[in-house]
Amino acid sequence: PYKIILTKTIPLNEKEIRYESDAIVSITDLNGNVEILYEDKPGIYLTNHGFRGEIGNQYQLRVETLYKYIYESQPITLVN
Repeated sequence: PYKIILTKTIPLNEKEIRYESDAIVSITDLNGNVEILYEDKPGIYLTNHGFRGEIGNQYQLRVETLYKYIYESQPITLVN
């Protein structure tokens, strides 16, 4: 599976990492197929075992936090 780690920003004087838990994380391809990732540990999201990126296809990452903030990447083409 592919892994995405989500963390929150922290002040420079803090050392403890704060993970973003309970988010909805998805990857959408150019054809409209959506892969919903599951949270394995706090802030660590994994794809299902059957998901495989295809070279030449475009993918977009979307994150919706527990507090309904939405972040989306630009579509990017997977290269070899």
